[in-house]
Amino acid sequence: MLTGSTREDSKLGDFGLAREFLALKRVETLWASNCGLAQYYMQSGTGPAHWMAPEVFTCHYTEKADIFSLGILFNAILVRDFAYSASERRWYGTFMKISGGVKLGLGYAVAILGPAAMTEFVHDHKLSEENGFRGLIIDTLNYIQQERLRAEEIYYRI
Repeated sequence: MLTGSTREDSKLGDFGLAREFLALKRVETLWASNCGLAQYYMQSGTGPAHWMAPEVFTCHYTEKADIFSLGILFNAILVRDFAYSASERRWYGTFMKISGGVKLGLGYAVAILGPAAMTEFVHDHKLSEENGFRGLIIDTLNYIQQERLRAEEIYYRI
């Protein structure tokens, strides 16, 4: 999320844009190596891991991964859940508590624990449906990436 005016207007950018800038900076290195563009992008470390879709952890990146991250952003804004970093900073996102009360980013938790973790998250989700956003968020965070909403569908539902 980018801000830059005195009125605090906000703009959303996706990880794909950041990856394009990274790629432009390292284009010579990329072409000199044997790795493909997708592999390069997946290993570039762009974006915080606790905002990433489960499939990104296994190098399967599509526009549906950005939809998942948008759902994480919506949830972070409305629920205001956070985990602490090693430096005691708050990292807002969408988390699951695992044994010992440790919070994992939802995408990572689902990537390592499987679809049952997503079912548990939906059951325990903290946002009420009164403003209509709970269903939207759940639909953007769908475990099955092909069933996640398209950007146009999100636009019309908002």
